[in-house]
Amino acid sequence: MIKVLLDQTESEIAQIDKRVSEIPLQNDSLRRRLKSALEERTQKEEKMAQYRAIMSPMLLLPPEILAIIFEYSMPSDPNQRLCHMYRVLCAVSSAWRHVALGHPALRMEVENVPEQLFDPIQRSFLRNNNRPSDTDRATIKVLLDQTAQIDERVEEILRQKYNLSRRLKSALEERTQKEEKIAQYRAIMSPVRLLPPEILAIIFEYSMPSDPSQRLGHMSHVLCTVSSAWRHAALGHPALWMEVFKYYQPKKRMRIKSPFFSFSSSGDGLPVFSFRFISCWYATTRSLASTIFRSFASYFPSLSELYLKEFYELEAFLYLPPNSLPLLRILSLECGVELFKEPHSTPREVTVFDGARSLCDLRLDLRQSFFELWNLEDALPWSQLTDIDAKTVSLPFFSRMMTNGSSLERVSLVMKDSRSGITPIPTATLPQLSKLSIALAHPTNVQHLLSNLHLPSLKKLEVGSMETGPPINLNPFLHHGTRFLTTVRDLALWRVVADDMDCFSELITVCTPVEVLRIHLCNGFSESPDELFGALHSLLTCATSSSPALKRLTLVLHMDNPVAAKSLIAQFGRLVGTWNGIEGRAESLRRGEYQINLFLVTPYCALRTIEVSAERLRVRFGVSNGMARVAFQAGPDSTFGSPVYVGISGVTECLH
Repeated sequence: MIKVLLDQTESEIAQIDKRVSEIPLQNDSLRRRLKSALEERTQKEEKMAQYRAIMSPMLLLPPEILAIIFEYSMPSDPNQRLCHMYRVLCAVSSAWRHVALGHPALRMEVENVPEQLFDPIQRSFLRNNNRPSDTDRATIKVLLDQTAQIDERVEEILRQKYNLSRRLKSALEERTQKEEKIAQYRAIMSPVRLLPPEILAIIFEYSMPSDPSQRLGHMSHVLCTVSSAWRHAALGHPALWMEVFKYYQPKKRMRIKSPFFSFSSSGDGLPVFSFRFISCWYATTRSLASTIFRSFASYFPSLSELYLKEFYELEAFLYLPPNSLPLLRILSLECGVELFKEPHSTPREVTVFDGARSLCDLRLDLRQSFFELWNLEDALPWSQLTDIDAKTVSLPFFSRMMTNGSSLERVSLVMKDSRSGITPIPTATLPQLSKLSIALAHPTNVQHLLSNLHLPSLKKLEVGSMETGPPINLNPFLHHGTRFLTTVRDLALWRVVADDMDCFSELITVCTPVEVLRIHLCNGFSESPDELFGALHSLLTCATSSSPALKRLTLVLHMDNPVAAKSLIAQFGRLVGTWNGIEGRAESLRRGEYQINLFLVTPYCALRTIEVSAERLRVRFGVSNGMARVAFQAGPDSTFGSPVYVGISGVTECLH
C-alpha cells in the first residue's frame, strides 16, 4: 500500500514539474510582448507630447500679445538676455522667432537658429503660425487612439503575467506538500525500521551528543518521537540515559510533563549512573525541588556521579538513610543561597555518607553556615576520599581533613577563617597527597597551617591570599613552610609580600627540584629601576645556578612608580640576555625547555610607549581599571601564548 502511494505521489510531482516548466516559457513570451508594447508606447507618448505642444493655446495668440509676453519673460540680467533669446524664444518655432526679432525691445543681433528635422506635420506648424487644419486634428486623434490601444494591450499582458505567477506559486506549494508526503513514505519504508531493537540501541548510543547536558534532550526530542518502537529501544538501553542533566532558569521553568518525568515513570527500574541538577534558586520553587527529589529517589542506589547546584531539597538529601548511595564515586554540592526562610530546629545527624563506600571525589561549595549547621567535618568519610575541592571551609574542617584524610591525593581549599588560635593544627602525615592548593582569607599565619604537615609525595603546591584579605608575608612562610618544599615540582605563591627581593634567592635555594615557579608579589615596589633590576638579575642568576631543574619562571610585580616601571621595561632585554648567557640555557630556550615570564602591574599614565628589544622576547600590553599590565615572555615562538589574569577560588593566577 505504501509503495502504491509513493509511486502515485511521485507521478503527481512529475506532472507538477511539467506544468512548472511550461510556465517560464509562457512567461518569457509575455515578457517579450510586454517589452515591445512598452517601447511602442514610449514612442507614441513622445509624439503625443510634441503634438500637444503644437496644439497649445499659445500658438493661437497674435504676434503683438506674444511680443509683450516675451518682453516680460526676459531675464533682467543683460548678460543672460541673448542666451534666453537664442535658446528659448527663437528655438520654439519660426513664428516665435519672427515675433521676437521683430519686436524693438527684444531686437538684438542673433544668428539664425538652424531648423531641426521635424516630421511633415511638425514642420508645417513650425514654419508658420497657422491654426491646425481638420486633417491635422484627425491625424493627431488617430495617434491618440493608437496610444490608447497600446495601453490596453499592456494591461492585458500584465494580467496574464499575474495569472501565470499565481499558477506557478500554487504549483510549487502543491509540489512541497507532495515532497513532504514522499519523505514520510520513504521514512516508513527506511531499512532502519527493519533492524532489531538491540542494533537500534547501539546505533542510538553512537549518535548521542558528547556533551552530557544535551543527551537527555537529544533522546527525548529525536529518538523518542519517531515511533513507539524507537522509544522502547531507547528506554530499554541504559547507556543512552545513564547520565541525566537538568538545568532550570527563569525563562524555562520545568514542566511536570518534561522528558525527565516521563523517563522516571516509564523506565521500569533502569539504572541511571549520573545525575546533574543545576537550578537558578530564585526560579525553582521548593515544591518543584521536592517533586524532582521524590521522582529520582529510586535511582540513588545506582548512581556513581551526582551534581546538585542550588537545590532546595539539599537538607533532605543529607538526611537520606544509610546505604542510600552505595555506588556513588563523585559528589558535588553547590549552594550559595539561604535555603531556610524560617527558624528550624536543631539539625539531625547527617547520614547520607553512611554506607557510601565508593565515594572518593568530593566537591563542596556551600555557605559557611551550612558547614556549621550540619557539622560536615564529622560526617564525611575522610579515610576513603582521594580528591577534595571545598570552598568557605573553616579551621576545624581543615584540621579534621589533615588528621583523617590518609588517602587524599589532591586537595583544593578556600578557607574563609584561617586565623590562628581557634583550633590547634595537629601533626599530620598525608603520604599520598601530590597536589595542595589553599586560598586564605586571613593568611597572616599561613605557617601555622603548614608547619605541622608532613607531605612526602607533594609535587604541586599553590598557596595564596584571597583578594578580599591581606597578602601573605613570604618571610615567615620560608621559615616554617620549607620542610616539604624539597619534593615540590610546581610552586605557586599568589598575593604575597616580601621585605626585599633577596628572599626569593633563599626560596629558590630551598626548592632545588622545582621546575615551575610562579610568584605574584603585591608589594608596591618603590626601589629605583637599577636596584630592582639588580635584584631581578641576582634572582635569575640564582635560579640558573641553584635550580638546574627550573624550566619556567613567572613573576608578577606591582610597581607604584610608572616612570621606574618604564625604565625597568627598557632593561628587561638584559635580563633575558643574562638567562641566555648561561652555558646551555640559550639552546635550551630555543628548544622550549625554558621560559621566562615577567608581568608588571603599574599605573598607566607613563606607559603609553614601550621600547624593548631582545632576542626571542615577546611583549604584550593591556590596560584594565586604569592599571597597565605588561607581559614579557622569553622562549621559542612555539611556546608563546596569551597571558591572562584568571581568578580561581579567589586566587589570582597568571596562566598561558
